[in-house]
Amino acid sequence: MPIEVNNLTINSSLSTDDEPTDSHQSSMGEDYAEHIEKLRSEIMEECQQLIKTGLKSMRER
Repeated sequence: MPIEVNNLTINSSLSTDDEPTDSHQSSMGEDYAEHIEKLRSEIMEECQQLIKTGLKSMRER
């Protein structure tokens, strides 16, 4: 899922393809997918903030 910040596009490639394969853990696959999606979202938000802060700092120089 690409995100764009000030004409800079970042592609995220996190996916749920690496779900656990053990029979006990595979029953938790849906929870795992939701957890991965939540983490991906948090990481992308943090990246956007860091990029915005970095670009602002560069402009102020």
